[in-house]
Amino acid sequence: FVINSLFSGAYRIPGRLASRHYRFEEGRAFQAQALEVDEHDHEARLLLAFDLLRLGKDAEARGELEAVFAADPYSVRAYNLLEAADAIDGFETVDRGIFRLQLPEYEKNLMGDDLLALLDEASELYEEKYKIDLKTPVVVQVFDDHDVFMVRSVGLPGSAGHLGICFGQLVTMDSPRARPLGSMNWRRVLWHEFVHVITLQKTNNRMPRWLSEGISVYEEYTGDDAWGQRLDANFESVVNGNGYPTLEDLNRYFTTPGSATELMFGYFASGEFVKFYVDAYGHEALLRVLDRIGQGENTTDVVVAESQETASELNLRFDAHMRVRCASFDQLAEHSVFKMGLA
Repeated sequence: FVINSLFSGAYRIPGRLASRHYRFEEGRAFQAQALEVDEHDHEARLLLAFDLLRLGKDAEARGELEAVFAADPYSVRAYNLLEAADAIDGFETVDRGIFRLQLPEYEKNLMGDDLLALLDEASELYEEKYKIDLKTPVVVQVFDDHDVFMVRSVGLPGSAGHLGICFGQLVTMDSPRARPLGSMNWRRVLWHEFVHVITLQKTNNRMPRWLSEGISVYEEYTGDDAWGQRLDANFESVVNGNGYPTLEDLNRYFTTPGSATELMFGYFASGEFVKFYVDAYGHEALLRVLDRIGQGENTTDVVVAESQETASELNLRFDAHMRVRCASFDQLAEHSVFKMGLA
């Protein structure tokens, strides 16, 4: 058989897959190798820029984006990202402790101190609780335009449901100014995303999304009793269609949700699993799970192993927890009908 030594896709393709799984450092290395094979592989250069952006290396990314756009002035993604980079260049930057906060000047004057105070509180709590020294600086970018936030984060505008995104050492998020009045609690969003910083770094970005989201939802209650993912009457249709989830089911709600309701149920169920697991087996068991995931072990295997029960026993106990937790569906439905009657 023949090996094509000039096929840069041999590195570009696995690099793209690595980045899809939040392994941005590995993705960056693959794209750099692809460009060593073929410096004219503009797709690899664009993917390299994405990885650099998600690693918080905006200045390096801009150089790669400008090279892509010079070679292909019709590249919509390169154009969008350069426009977002121009917007960020106009931001104010505040470095304090382990944090680098970037946001428009008037947002800095209005909420900069409060943002940093919340970050300081969360970092003091969670670096100790999760036994981790974070890679620094942790960059937090706050946008007053939702489309710029989405372009900066994923390369395309839209997706109104996103409020914040964490990449491990970088958090991007909307400011309340970017959302309809009264529709966003920025404190809850930032707290949730900062917990992702903790858990993604703890596991070297190897944890599945269900567990990352589950811990962030679980820890929202630590920030404020009013936060967290609440039981919703609409979740009853998900349970009626699929039954109560097992450990093995949880990631599916994020990778292949059948509807927006299924996705939101995934947040709820994952947060409930983490609460159940910590209550049943202890916080130290959860820490051991995260350490082993960071070493490359399979998530389901280590979650079961650290429970010191079989998968069947663990799932039976989680099922019992969910049945108790969801016992109020009837009352929620009645309340929803009552509210509808008043509308």
